[in-house]
Amino acid sequence: MIHNIAVKIVDLLLKYGSAPKSRDIYIYGTECFISEMIGNFLLFCIALPLHQGWAMLLWLISFLSIRIHLGGYHAPYHWLCLLVSTFIGISSIFFNWIWISIKGYSLLVLLLCDAYIFLTKAVVHKNHPMSPKKLYRERLLLLINTFIITIVVVVCLFVGNNWYSPILSGLFCSVGMSLITKFPKRSSDTD
Repeated sequence: MIHNIAVKIVDLLLKYGSAPKSRDIYIYGTECFISEMIGNFLLFCIALPLHQGWAMLLWLISFLSIRIHLGGYHAPYHWLCLLVSTFIGISSIFFNWIWISIKGYSLLVLLLCDAYIFLTKAVVHKNHPMSPKKLYRERLLLLINTFIITIVVVVCLFVGNNWYSPILSGLFCSVGMSLITKFPKRSSDTD
């Protein structure tokens, strides 16, 4: 369904002058955009009744600013991506409560996440190869975003503001998505 909607949108845009040779790229990008919007809509539909709207917005900003540059698990289907993303977003609400209840250990979690980011390479998806220059740029942006998030979390922790919890959850979930891809996949072949 998402694919069909994306094809109609792209065909409409191509009718008004875009390059037809890039049609497949535009369709893929439109599919990603639609899928992301559906996922975000679902997250806010769940977060708002729980009075977690602002926390969800902070989580999304934190999660995406790290995830985009760190990489990680990519689902093979849009519906699975939507399911996994929504589950992670919903779980972040519960992580927020955990970070608040173990406030003293939140700094340790932050430092472990930062150490992972500083010591690991970004996960590059096989369908999105990058040149060394692009990898360097992505690494630099990852480190800058991590530094900013770390400063914000530390300041919030020390001034007693609980906004650190959704930001820390975003960082934690991004690292978790990256860690998932570090484990080797099991072969489905049985001898």
